[in-house]
Amino acid sequence: MDLDASASPQLVLGDDLSPGADLAWLWTNSQRWPGWTLVDLQADPPTYSDTGTDPTARPVEGPPPRIAYREAAFAEVRFMVAAADPRVALGAWPDADLVVVGGSSSGVGPRYIGSTTEWLLHDPSNAVIVARRGRTVRSALVCADGSPHASSAADVLATMPWAGEVDVEVLAVDDGRTDGDAAIDAVVAVLEDRVGSLERSVRSARTPHRAILSRAQETDADLVVLGTHGLSTLRRLTLGSTANAVAQLSDSSVLVSRAPNTR
Repeated sequence: MDLDASASPQLVLGDDLSPGADLAWLWTNSQRWPGWTLVDLQADPPTYSDTGTDPTARPVEGPPPRIAYREAAFAEVRFMVAAADPRVALGAWPDADLVVVGGSSSGVGPRYIGSTTEWLLHDPSNAVIVARRGRTVRSALVCADGSPHASSAADVLATMPWAGEVDVEVLAVDDGRTDGDAAIDAVVAVLEDRVGSLERSVRSARTPHRAILSRAQETDADLVVLGTHGLSTLRRLTLGSTANAVAQLSDSSVLVSRAPNTR
């Protein structure tokens, strides 16, 4: 099937029919997406006896029974199924401008993200949003660390069709390795005149993710925005990252992105 992805921006929603996916749907339908195409992508993994997987998706008729959505908010809505591991299907989706997945309130610790979401965060080919709150984004905490990944994440936020209505605080965490003011300047340069309002703040902390989580809770941010370098080896996967820790523990929805063509 020719998706003609160049015709409009694409939002791909990972739909495993779970409560987390319901929350991802609610978050998606709480925003405005004029001109965007929504792809609801389910994965139908093959059994272990099968010899391979095919991430190529096939169309299915109509939404899952529990879905209520505002189709008018999108230029087009497609419902697709891929015979592949969901990590493969979502990670390999062509020309996705944004992938939206849901977190879960069950599992170990105060928050839990499933293996598919964690996989996407470790090695994101596309910008990923982990939906924690199904409400319209009016405020965002954008994290600045001086890396191109932080600027990339800020640019993703700025390209959202609703970005002009979002009040943004740009936060740098001084952990002894980051020039907070310079890091903020780089992100502000990306966001200026593209979002509703801009504020700047610097906090000192030895563990950046704790400072980010604390500030997001203080401001009741609808969205936390971070860059990530990606974790491409098994050893690095075990080490975790600031972005992964925030996505795991945050009460807010989280947007994670990596600068193109980097590892």
